[in-house]
Amino acid sequence: MAFGLRQAFLLGAGGALLAAVVVVLARRQLISLRYALGWTAIAITGASAALLIPLVEPFARLFGMSPTGVLLVSVTGVLLTITLQLSVSVSGLQSQVRDLAESNALLARELRDNESADSA
Repeated sequence: MAFGLRQAFLLGAGGALLAAVVVVLARRQLISLRYALGWTAIAITGASAALLIPLVEPFARLFGMSPTGVLLVSVTGVLLTITLQLSVSVSGLQSQVRDLAESNALLARELRDNESADSA
């Protein structure tokens, strides 16, 4: 088996495995739909790697890469996009948690102040 075909087969097998894992995680509602869609896009790209090789060959020649290298770069781009989106989501959640903790501390102090004023 040629080197490029072996790479495509490995990408395909990895993509099929990833697709199965994403389906299980999505059914158990352990990942949100938007992340499941991103991971599914990666899985489909990997699983269909052997079919996509003729389509990406012109780009591969243009950039001096193997077709599977072009596919790996595209999958990496999707992974980076998911990672950026996750970073934005986590940063927003951290900000919300900080604001809630501050509000909770202010309310607790106000409650203590009111209780001490009532008991005096």
